[in-house]
Amino acid sequence: MSIKTIVKFETNEIKKSTALSFEIAVTNKAIKDLNKKISTLNQCKNILESSDKNFKLIELTAKWNSINKCCLNHLHNAYLIKYKGNEGYIKHLENQINVEKEKIRYQTSDNLEYEWENIQESAEYQMLDEWEKKNLKSSFEERIAKNEELLEFHLKKLDERIEDFKERGGEFDIEELCKNLKIDYNLIYQD
Repeated sequence: MSIKTIVKFETNEIKKSTALSFEIAVTNKAIKDLNKKISTLNQCKNILESSDKNFKLIELTAKWNSINKCCLNHLHNAYLIKYKGNEGYIKHLENQINVEKEKIRYQTSDNLEYEWENIQESAEYQMLDEWEKKNLKSSFEERIAKNEELLEFHLKKLDERIEDFKERGGEFDIEELCKNLKIDYNLIYQD
């Protein structure tokens, strides 16, 4: 074997190993590119699945909204029949407010009168001298005056309910029904 053959043989092996290294590098690069594409496709798949869930949630919310609207319309019609129109509702509202007023008046006046009677009948009160009895009576009268102011404030608030209703147009509509049922009108009618 000559030197030329040996050198040629070595250069062929070097070329083959270089070519093989180059093929490995190209294959590794192709694998990395494919892995990136697979990762991107997996992310797209996850996004599509989550958007599908969101779409289903939006559909359920829309169904819930339409069911609530139908129920409220049915209730509104039933109440209009019950009240025989707006005048009937206004009378009902006035009656309801008068009942609340009487309840407040009865509770506040009855409680204070009962408390004052108990104080006057107690043995401790009987043992007090006239000056202490006067002071106790004046402090109790102050409490009664503050209580009456508070009572007037609550009564005004109740009267304002009718005025507010009349200012809003005085019509028993679905918004008024939602207010009576303590339902958030804007949650259902999100126009």
